[in-house]
Amino acid sequence: MHFKDLDSDGADARDVAVGTGVMLTIPLLRELLHSGYYGEIQLEYEAEEKDPLPGMAESLGSMRGKLQATAKTLKIETVRSSRGARCNLP
Repeated sequence: MHFKDLDSDGADARDVAVGTGVMLTIPLLRELLHSGYYGEIQLEYEAEEKDPLPGMAESLGSMRGKLQATAKTLKIETVRSSRGARCNLP
């Protein structure tokens, strides 16, 4: 699964940190978890090509928080691993 976020849904939309734009992140995560998808999610961030680390870190932090909140509402346990946050069914 591949996530990329934008600042608007217009033709002139610009990249923003994943989870901070117009993408309906929580409903997407909820549906993925509810449907049994527990694979990887790749985050794409291309806004600052010369210094992408701050935007990448913001994307990761935003998505971790939203994943944990979504898992909590679905009563799914989140576990941190060396590869990042992951969910386990109860």
